[in-house]
Amino acid sequence: SASLRVFPFLDSGMSIQEVANASGLATSTVFKHLEKYIEARNVSDCSTWVPQEAIVAIEAAIAIVGNEKLKPIFDQLQEKYSYEHIRAVAA
Repeated sequence: SASLRVFPFLDSGMSIQEVANASGLATSTVFKHLEKYIEARNVSDCSTWVPQEAIVAIEAAIAIVGNEKLKPIFDQLQEKYSYEHIRAVAA
């Protein structure tokens, strides 16, 4: 699948922008593949791709509202962090 194509880039620790440049994909597409990568590889630390302060805030919001749906997390964070970052941390 297309996701597997970006896995080696993510394995090497490349940033989202670096993966996008190397693969010719949009950053939004790379973030979608990142979510699958995190789940497939059982990644517990996504700080390579998501800023640490965003991880802390998103995890706190998830603790309050749960992670069944992204919109309540986004709202809890007062729209400060992107859905891409929320998806990566929730994964």
